[in-house]
Amino acid sequence: MTIVEQEQQLTVLETADVCVLGGGTTGVMAAIRAARMGAKVVLVEQQGNFGGNATSGMVCAWHTMMDFDFKKQIISGLSEEFLERLKKRNALRVVDPDWLGHPSRMAKISTYIFNTQELKIECDEMLREAGVIPYLHTVFCKPYVTRGRLQGVIVESKNGRQAILADFFIDATGDGDLAYRLGVPCWENQGKQPSTTAALVTGYTYVTNPKKILLDHLQEYNLPNLGWDTNYVNAPEVRHLLKTNVFESCLTAQGITKGEMEGRRQVRAMMDILNRHGDSDRELVLLSLSSSIGIREGRHMKLGYTLTGDDVCSGKRFEDAVGNGSYPIDIHHADKPGCTFWYLNGMTEYELDGYPHEISWWKPRSEDYPRYYQIPYRSLLPDKWENLLVCGRAMDADTRAYGAIRVMINLNQTGEAAGEAAALCLRENVGNRELDMKLLRSELAKGGSIVL
Repeated sequence: MTIVEQEQQLTVLETADVCVLGGGTTGVMAAIRAARMGAKVVLVEQQGNFGGNATSGMVCAWHTMMDFDFKKQIISGLSEEFLERLKKRNALRVVDPDWLGHPSRMAKISTYIFNTQELKIECDEMLREAGVIPYLHTVFCKPYVTRGRLQGVIVESKNGRQAILADFFIDATGDGDLAYRLGVPCWENQGKQPSTTAALVTGYTYVTNPKKILLDHLQEYNLPNLGWDTNYVNAPEVRHLLKTNVFESCLTAQGITKGEMEGRRQVRAMMDILNRHGDSDRELVLLSLSSSIGIREGRHMKLGYTLTGDDVCSGKRFEDAVGNGSYPIDIHHADKPGCTFWYLNGMTEYELDGYPHEISWWKPRSEDYPRYYQIPYRSLLPDKWENLLVCGRAMDADTRAYGAIRVMINLNQTGEAAGEAAALCLRENVGNRELDMKLLRSELAKGGSIVL
C-alpha cells in the first residue's frame, strides 16, 4: 500500500556554506574544521547530543595514535585536542603500552578510555567555540536537487518540515544516508559485524570470575557470545560493559528497532545471570544504558577508490592520503563467537572473552613490515556530485580494510579531511575532484593533523 504526500512549500531553516549531516565525532570534527577555515557551517544530528557511538553509544575507547611499534606518532589533530580537554576534566585514563601486565596486544592498543558523558559536553563546547550552527533532534529526510546539483536537504524537527540550503555537503551519517538517497552506488556485507549496547553497572567487580559465570550460562539465556568491559574513568565501583553482540541489520526501521530491544534484553540477561549465579552478597545494579546502539557496520558507498585489505596489510602510501592508522584488521565474526585481529607484523590473534587468546601468523615472521597504513581522499569522493563528500563508516573500503579503519580514532581523521576539503573547495571555487591534494594536505597539517 502507498499514499501520496501532498506537495507543500517549505521554509528555509538555514543557508550555509557547508552542511554536515551526522553529529558523531566524525561529523563534529568535519564541522569544526570547516568552521575554523572561515566557512558558515550547519551541523545536523537526529539525537539529543553530539558524539555518536562515543557518547550515545557509550563506546568509551579510542585507540592508539602511534605506529605499530608505539615509537612514532601518526595521528593528531582534533582527536588529540578532545583528549587533552578530557584530561583536564579528569575524564580520561591513558593506558601505557609499555606496561608488562597487558594480557594481549589489543590491551596495549586501547590507549584512551574516557568518560563518555563528559565527551558530550566537550562536543558542545568545541562546536560553540568554532561557531558551528548546531541542530539536535533534527532528522534528515531527503536531498533537494535542482538542475542536477545538490542544493539542499529536507529535514524534520520540532519546527516541522524545512530545508537547509548550502554550497557543499558532508555525509557523516555513518550509513551514507544522503549519498544513498542521491543514488550513489553502495553495497552491504551480508555478514555484518555485530552492534553493541553498552551499560554501566555496579557490583560487577564483587563477583568472583564473572566472565566464567556468564560463559557457563550463555545458552540458557539465549546469549551469543561476550564482548568486552572496562572500569569507568575515576569511578572504580562502576563497570562499563560492552559485552552484547546484536546481529540485526540496523539499515531498516524494523531492524534497528529489533536491534535496540535485543541489546537491552542481552544486558538484562547478563545482569540476571550474575545476580542469580554469582557469589557476591551485593546485587548488581544497572545504572545506565547507551541511548543508541553502537553500530559497527552498515552501508558501504562505492566512491572514488575502494581501500583494500591488501592496501592496509602492505601499508600502501597514497599521494592523497588524509589519514593514518595502525589499528589491526578487526573482524567481529557474524558466523562464530569472538573476533580475530590481523596485525601489520603478520600476527593473527583470535579473541574470545573469557578464554586464552589464540596466536598464529598470516605471513612469515619478519622485521620487514609496515608500521602504519593510510586512508586516501579518493575513498571519500563520489563520482557524480561535485559538492559532496562521504566520511566515516560509509567511506569506500572492502571488508578487510573496513575492519581496520572503522574505529573512531581512524574515522575522526576522515571527518577532519572532509571539513577541510569542503572549505577549500569553496575558497578555491573548485569541485571536490578538482581540489589540489598538496593544498589539502598542507592545510590539514596547519590545522594540527600529522601528514606523512
